Amino acid sequence: MAQRETNDWNIERFLDSFIIELDKAQDTLAVKGINRKLTYTVKDVSLDLHVFPTFQNGKVLFSNAKSGDTGFSKMSIQLGSITDAQIAQHTSEPISGDDIAIDDLEGVDEETKLEMRRIGVKSAKDISRMENRNIKVDRVLGDSGSDKKNIKEKYDKLANMIQKARRKQSAPRVKAVSLGQEKDASVLKLDGDNLIISRHKGYPTALINDIPVEILASDGQTIQMSVAPHALGQGSNKLKIALDPYAVISMEIDG
Repeated sequence: MAQRETNDWNIERFLDSFIIELDKAQDTLAVKGINRKLTYTVKDVSLDLHVFPTFQNGKVLFSNAKSGDTGFSKMSIQLGSITDAQIAQHTSEPISGDDIAIDDLEGVDEETKLEMRRIGVKSAKDISRMENRNIKVDRVLGDSGSDKKNIKEKYDKLANMIQKARRKQSAPRVKAVSLGQEKDASVLKLDGDNLIISRHKGYPTALINDIPVEILASDGQTIQMSVAPHALGQGSNKLKIALDPYAVISMEIDG
């Protein structure tokens, strides 16, 4: 028996190509409607395909059955219309310029990317939404204890890589430094941009002349520190602030 020739195709690519052709037909119809008030269009499309499914490298591929083939599967596809309002209501927003796509991160293995796609995580903002809602990824993925531990480690590594990439994208910038007085301590204030872009346990932390100082308040634009009188000496003083695990500001200030 001669070996059956295959021309495998991916269902996502197939549907994309089909929908693009329908979009072209709609564009043509829009132009045609200028000159002709009544015409005809396709309302719904149904397809019945006889195919041989295969599973390769984590993807499901299909090849078309030919005349005389047996053992094929039947796949039915029905395409309907959807409006822009329905798209806005039921689909996620595209990844914006200030976001970071997981697929663009270097060093993330394909298995981790696939696991994140399974739970709908495509970008840094998706990670942030999960963290804000206190969702434990190891409870969503993995069946056994070892699986959950492995997934948790991968997730933590991915989150750290995202934070590192985000910090690289949004470098901190100090615009002004001021020193004021409040009760028995001086208040050192830094104003700038991207000072705090995400919260990490134990950060920010600061040293003046290698002496720890208390952080009173911190956000993206301002950091305020309580400085004891003996911490600042005459002349130049060294200030070092670790904003997060990936950004440290070092500068000299006059006492």
